[in-house]
Amino acid sequence: MLVRAFFSKLAKTLARCTLRFDSQDQAATFQRYKQIQFSMSSAAACSQNNKAQPESPAKKSPSPGSICLALIAVWPGLAVWRDALIVGGCLILGGNGAVTFAERYVPSGETALLVGCVPILMTLFAWFAGITRRPGASIFFAMALGIGGVGVLAHAGASTSQVSAAHHLLGVIVILAGCIIWSFGSLYARRAQRAQSAVLNIGLQMFTGGVLLFVASVLAGEPAALNLGAITQRSFLAWVYLVMIGAVIG
Repeated sequence: MLVRAFFSKLAKTLARCTLRFDSQDQAATFQRYKQIQFSMSSAAACSQNNKAQPESPAKKSPSPGSICLALIAVWPGLAVWRDALIVGGCLILGGNGAVTFAERYVPSGETALLVGCVPILMTLFAWFAGITRRPGASIFFAMALGIGGVGVLAHAGASTSQVSAAHHLLGVIVILAGCIIWSFGSLYARRAQRAQSAVLNIGLQMFTGGVLLFVASVLAGEPAALNLGAITQRSFLAWVYLVMIGAVIG
């Protein structure tokens, strides 16, 4: 009882100090006080249990219950998972998936130029959604030039492409659709529910988007057409570079 009273008194003292230094955020201060009180009470209970029972090497390792409580504390809620699914689906499945499909019919250089429409679309969508103010006349003029340039590139690419004009046009339409979906996902991510950790939040988006992209790949029958023997060392290293530098580090 003396040990419990000591830790309870210490928790109240620390909470008073916190209130004194952080009076502007009462909700956060109260939450911090409850956390301190819970930690001190747990420490007092552990101290009494250690006095009642002899120490053993097994007691030094964390129990399964404490591990489960720690995982529950950091596990994101359903709203975070929902928004991560939406953002990941727009960016990974809608954006990267569309570009991957379209590059069967559109050269990679032309694809990179078409993806340059993303800033134009994000500017328009942000204005429509009320996130930013109405663009000025100079911005509209610049966007018109950009859209006109995309049209010229798409027409020139169709005349020099090795595939049929219909397939080339299909690839261009899919790329532009992917740009629209990517822009929507990027703007939605600004107001989406996020996890406390930025790394965890990005990981959830990549995980959910990767699962959706894998499901789409299976439905399209791509695993049956996979030939591991056709993978060269150069292509494998390029894939490793895109995963590590382009996705994880970048």
